[in-house]
Amino acid sequence: MNFPEKYKNTVCCIKCRKLGVEYTGKTKFRYCKTCKSHVYIYNEIPVQKDPKSAKMLFSITVIFVFFFLASQNSPPSVTFFMTIATGLLFTWAFKNEKKRIRKIEAIMKEHHENNFILSEEDENIVDKEIKESIDFESWKSEYLKGDPVRKFFSDEQIAETFANQASKD
Repeated sequence: MNFPEKYKNTVCCIKCRKLGVEYTGKTKFRYCKTCKSHVYIYNEIPVQKDPKSAKMLFSITVIFVFFFLASQNSPPSVTFFMTIATGLLFTWAFKNEKKRIRKIEAIMKEHHENNFILSEEDENIVDKEIKESIDFESWKSEYLKGDPVRKFFSDEQIAETFANQASKD
């Protein structure tokens, strides 16, 4: 099913079965404020972006393991079992990602069929985070130029100062 682009760029919590949930963490790892589980954005799942490339990468890795072990003069049983183990590991990882994608698609389908309304601020969460990151980086460079001693501050201290100043504005 084709979903609107706003659904594909919206934060989704599998445990709560909701789109557009509030979350903590503005970096790579985001967690739902309600249930504290990991939240996902459909367009950010690597296997979803290009499944053929993911399958090819997994296959090439298994072939590489086979030839690497063969070139190291490993016993045939080690070469065989390690190649099989690598193949099973990557197959499990791929299927796990596809299962997660199917769950997110089911939630998006449910929201789409029931015409649940997403708030405007949830539509382009990725663009919003990129803009905030650029704003922080430009502010940080100006902040560090202001006083030479500030270059010795940790990133956490600088981020805290930015958050305090942003909340005042």
